[in-house]
Amino acid sequence: MNRTGSISCSNTRVLVGRVALCSLLLLLLAGAFTRAQAAGITLVQHIGKDAGTTTTSTLAFPSANTAGNFIAIVIRGGLSNSQVFTVKDSNANIYKQANQIGSSGSAVTSAIYYAENIVGGANTITVTMTVSGPLRFAILEYSGVALANSLDAVVAASATSTSPNSGNLTTTNGDLLLGEVATADSTTFTGGAGFTVRDFVPAAPNTKLITEDQIQSAAGTASASATLNPSSN
Repeated sequence: MNRTGSISCSNTRVLVGRVALCSLLLLLLAGAFTRAQAAGITLVQHIGKDAGTTTTSTLAFPSANTAGNFIAIVIRGGLSNSQVFTVKDSNANIYKQANQIGSSGSAVTSAIYYAENIVGGANTITVTMTVSGPLRFAILEYSGVALANSLDAVVAASATSTSPNSGNLTTTNGDLLLGEVATADSTTFTGGAGFTVRDFVPAAPNTKLITEDQIQSAAGTASASATLNPSSN
């Protein structure tokens, strides 16, 4: 089974300093286990964009997509914690919302969308949101993920922490964990144990959105996590 995890966090000020008010979300994507064992799950390409204040923006993959692969769109929308997102692309792939978090501590909405068994070819993603605000997003293409029925379950939690964690789930060999961390203020990020940070949007030290992923090499307990350094804000 292939699984995807997401963390969404927002920073808020308190009298004694600054802490991270975090909403945690772990999304499970059920996949083709035999395919994952045979070929492995691989990140093919990715790119992020700070689109500025807007309601819509486009971003092209650096190279043509491969037919049958999987696309994830990781989004942070500002100035509202109840943004309504629309995702489409130039190849007419169908995007599903894995889940969405509206931060109660700041006006930030985070979401992950995905498309399975995609059409091959050059591809441009369009992300639209209802309230004009800072729009930041990243697009990622993976091979080896299930062709259909990939979303298995969603686990969500919220906490105040500079070390957000999604909570534990039991995975199987070959699982994909994909994490999102979004903050209200610029923050220094460190990926969770075993995770590789793929996108910093915008670039450090002004980052407010990261994506991170991990391929589980063996069955067992896993969680998505990160470390924030609020003192850099």
